[in-house]
Amino acid sequence: MTQKYSDAISMMVALGKPDLFITFSCNSQWPEIMENLKPHWNRADQIILQCKVFHVKLRDFIDQLVNHMIFGRIKYYTYSIEFQKRGLPHAHFLIGLHNQDKLFTTQQVDHCISAEIPPEIPGDPHQYEYSRMVKQQTIHGPCGPDFSNAPCMKDGHRSKNYPKPLQPATAFKRNGYPVYRRSLNDEFVEKDGVRLNNQWVVFTIAIFLCHINVEYCTMIAVAKYLFKYIFKGVCQANVQLRLGDEIQNYEACRFLTAPEAGWHLLEYETHGNSHSILRLSVHLEGRQNVYVPAGGRLQRSNAGATTLTEWFTSNEEQKRLADAELVGRSSRRKRLQVYKKYGLDLTYPQYCQRFRWNKNTKKWTARERGAPHQFTQIGRMYTISFRDPELVTLRLLLLHVPGCTSFDNVKTVENEVKATFVEAAIARGLITTDEEFPNTIREALGQNVDLRECRTIFAYILQWNQPANALSVWNDLKDRLCQDIVDLLHCTTDEAAIIGLFHIQSILRSNGGEALARYDRDLAQIPGDFIVPDDIAPHLEGDDDHVDQILFDELLAQRLLQLNPQQRSAFDAIVQDL
Repeated sequence: MTQKYSDAISMMVALGKPDLFITFSCNSQWPEIMENLKPHWNRADQIILQCKVFHVKLRDFIDQLVNHMIFGRIKYYTYSIEFQKRGLPHAHFLIGLHNQDKLFTTQQVDHCISAEIPPEIPGDPHQYEYSRMVKQQTIHGPCGPDFSNAPCMKDGHRSKNYPKPLQPATAFKRNGYPVYRRSLNDEFVEKDGVRLNNQWVVFTIAIFLCHINVEYCTMIAVAKYLFKYIFKGVCQANVQLRLGDEIQNYEACRFLTAPEAGWHLLEYETHGNSHSILRLSVHLEGRQNVYVPAGGRLQRSNAGATTLTEWFTSNEEQKRLADAELVGRSSRRKRLQVYKKYGLDLTYPQYCQRFRWNKNTKKWTARERGAPHQFTQIGRMYTISFRDPELVTLRLLLLHVPGCTSFDNVKTVENEVKATFVEAAIARGLITTDEEFPNTIREALGQNVDLRECRTIFAYILQWNQPANALSVWNDLKDRLCQDIVDLLHCTTDEAAIIGLFHIQSILRSNGGEALARYDRDLAQIPGDFIVPDDIAPHLEGDDDHVDQILFDELLAQRLLQLNPQQRSAFDAIVQDL
C-alpha cells in the first residue's frame, strides 16, 4: 500500500496536481445484475455476480474517461478500490487534465459538475432519465435529530455536513475544493415524508445508472484519501474467545466483507494507474540486495545487477558512442546535442523515458523512436530512511546529476572526486553544512548544563536530524561530554566514551529510536558484551539514590499473597528459569 501511494505521488510530481476527484460506486440494481438473477435468488447474496458486473462497468468508465474524454483530455489517472463495512465496492479516482481542458473558472466547473436537481423537460426522454437518475441516486438524507438512524449520523451529529447552504454561484476555496452552486428553485425530491431540495444534492454526473460523485480539487494531499489505509490500517474487529478460562481472551482480526473476499477470489486489481511506474533501486556501492531462490544458488554473472549499477553501465556505453561521434568536433553546442541524443542529459529517474529496463536480462535498452505511447513510463526511486545520511544524499544527487557512469562519478564536482556523497551534495549547493550541530552542543557545555542533558541533546539531534558529521562532533567533544563518568568511576577517557555512547543509545531506544549503528555505523563503538558498571547505572538513569531494597521486598511479598495457586506456580516456574 505504501508503494502504491508513493507511485501515485510520483505521477503527480511529474505531471502536476490532480483536477478531479471521482467516486464510482456499484449499483446492486444494475440491469446486468437483475437480468441474471434466478427467481429464488436475492441480489445481495450474488456477490460474485456483483463484482463481475462492477469490474466490467469500471473498465467501461475508464474507457469513457480516456478515449471518449467526457471530462476532456486525460493527462493521467490513478484509482483505488475500496470496500466499506456495508459491503459493495466503489472506486476513487484522481484525474489530471491537460492544460487546455483544466477547470480554471467557475463557469467551467459549472459546465462539468452540477449540485442541483435537473428539471424534467416534457418531450425530452434523455433529460427525463437524467433527472430521474439524479433524484434516485444522488440525493443525500434525510438526516438529523428526527432521523438518528441515518448512516451519516455520528454521535448525534451530521458527519457529512448536509444540508449544504444555498449558494447563488460557484466559488473557489483555499483548501482546493470549490463551493458549488446550489440555487433555490422549485425542484425537490420527497423521501420519508421530507422534501429535499438542492441543499441535499451530492455533486455528481448521472451516467452508468449509478452514483458517481465528482469533485474539483487541486491538491496533491488528496492522494492520502485514496491510500488512507496505510495510515489507519485495515478494518478490524475484536473477537472474544470463550474458552472457559478465568482470563478473557481477545483476538484482533481483520474485518473482511463478502464483496471484498469475492473481489480477491476473482483476482481483480485493487489499484490502477495510467502510467507504468518503474521503481528504481538506490544503494551504496557493493551494498545492493541479491536475491537467491530457496534452495538454489547464484548461477548468473549479473545476479548483483540493479537498475542503478546498469544505469552506470549504460551511460558508460552511450558515452563511448557519443565521444566517438564527437571526434574532431570541439563545439560545446554540438557536444550538448550529441550527449542529448544518447541520453546523457537524463538523470536516473528520467532515464526510463527513453530507455527500457528488461527485468529478465537486467539491461537498459533504448526505446523504439516514433513508437506511439499515450502514457509514458515514470521512474521513481525507493524512499530512503534518513538514518543513513550517505544513502539519502546519494538519492538526492541522483535526482540532479545526469549521465553518471559510476559511484565516483556521482561524487565528482568540478573534476574533483569528493570523499563522501555528503561533501559532493554540499559542494553542489544541494544541502547545507551541519555546523549548527557542534555549535548547539558547545553552547550547552558552555552554560554548565548537566552532562547527562548534553548527551540527551546529542541523542535527540542524532535521531531527528541525522547530521552527517556526527562522528567528527563526537570525537571532538566526547571528552567534555563524558567528564562526569570519568569523575564517578575514575576511569580512562576511552572507557568513559564507551559508557557515554551506551547512554546515548539507551536514550535513542527509550524515545522509539534504534541502535547507534542505524544512524552512523562508525559511531557504533560499543562492544557486544559490554555491561554498564553498577556504580554508574543509577547516575545514567537520572536517579542518584539507590532503590530501597527492603521496601521492594515488602511490596513483592504483598503482591505474591494476592496470587491464586495456579498463578503462583506459574510465577515460581518463570523466576526459576530466569
